[in-house]
Amino acid sequence: AGCDHGHLWTISPSANATRGADPKCLEGRQQQIEEEYRHLKELDERGAHVAVIGAGFVGVEFAAELRYFFPSLEISVVSS
Repeated sequence: AGCDHGHLWTISPSANATRGADPKCLEGRQQQIEEEYRHLKELDERGAHVAVIGAGFVGVEFAAELRYFFPSLEISVVSS
């Protein structure tokens, strides 16, 4: 559910397109969400550091959701 660049993970919507159901369909989107959740849960269990790029409404909301659902993640919000 992303690209491993050493310790840096990037989440890409197209990364799951080749692994099964089409992410534009309900089943494919559900599969993609479940894969992302499992990956974030694994990062949370390791106490990993996650950077959210962008401090606009969506970035701040995403960081808040990460903090709520994955409290062991270390989260940084990056803005220009």
